[in-house]
Amino acid sequence: MPKIVKKYGKITLILGLILVLLGMYFAVTPARAGSCTKERDVLSDSTPSTVSNHTIYFVTPTGVESSTDTITITFASGFDLATNSVAFGDMDLAVDNDGNCDGSWTDKTLAATATTNVWGAAVASQVVTFTPPTNATTGEITAGYCVQIEIGTNASGGSNRIINPTAGVKSIDIAGNFGDTGSMKVAIISGVSVTATVAESLTFTISAVASGTVNGATINVATTDGVSVPFGTLSTSANSIAAHDLLTTTNATNGYTTTTQYNQKLRIDASNDIDDHSGTNASPSSFSSAGTEAFGYTTNDSSLGTGTVDRFTSGGGNKWAAFTTSPLEVAYSSTAASETTRIGYQAGISTTTPAGSYSTTVTYICTPTY
Repeated sequence: MPKIVKKYGKITLILGLILVLLGMYFAVTPARAGSCTKERDVLSDSTPSTVSNHTIYFVTPTGVESSTDTITITFASGFDLATNSVAFGDMDLAVDNDGNCDGSWTDKTLAATATTNVWGAAVASQVVTFTPPTNATTGEITAGYCVQIEIGTNASGGSNRIINPTAGVKSIDIAGNFGDTGSMKVAIISGVSVTATVAESLTFTISAVASGTVNGATINVATTDGVSVPFGTLSTSANSIAAHDLLTTTNATNGYTTTTQYNQKLRIDASNDIDDHSGTNASPSSFSSAGTEAFGYTTNDSSLGTGTVDRFTSGGGNKWAAFTTSPLEVAYSSTAASETTRIGYQAGISTTTPAGSYSTTVTYICTPTY
């Protein structure tokens, strides 16, 4: 009899232990929390104390299954969310259709407070809290899917950005009632200063023109170099017209101005000269007809920098001005340029123009503006 009791006592002990273990198993609810994966925060600008957009990614192993499964993003001390009043309107919350974080994003509707089918998004100090809709159920955010949070002007309709802290490696942490946790690091660093110098440059050449036209007038005297205008023997039956091409190349930020002037009238001596044309640089005019004594110039630049910009070329062009001993504009550009301007020279005489050898010196001055 004692042996039977002893035997059944052992069986009872074993059964009791089994029941205790089973009770412990069913009494403990399986844990939902997990560690996020693929966490990263992409900044649009990592410069200290500078506004920046944030694009945050993470894969949630647990997902969001109820209205109480809040998600919090905590920025390290120094990130300034208050100065620019970052709010829900500066945020987007979206979910990928898998855990690859590569793009078929479904956007969630955000508001200041969660309501039916609408997520709440609120900022308090360093913490951004996303609260699921009041009717959220299992699969509001599917477990194993990638979440994307955009904060700043990268968000749809966003206008306010977070101000970066001082230089250093900073943390942005993921937590909340949904149970998953994660942490990201970003480096706030000063930009690399790159400096370089481009030397100022200017080339100015005067080239011969053999034939063709200048500002609508037909050239009948060929120039053979850039230093002379060989009118030859003038005639009362036809005016003599010659030209030069002025090539200007400069990297001056504000372009250049080229002026012309002569040192004296086209003359033999102090008592005998050819009259200047009646038109002026400010108000050029048609040249005198053959048989009338006159000497002047024209330019085909239709965008001069002073006065009426197209005064030489408007209305069909062929307008001329008298040289003076003061510099007057004949070519202009407001920006760096490489361009050619054609300058014309015209001379006419009358039957009473004194015989002799006439001369003058024309000077061009090209001034770049850096």
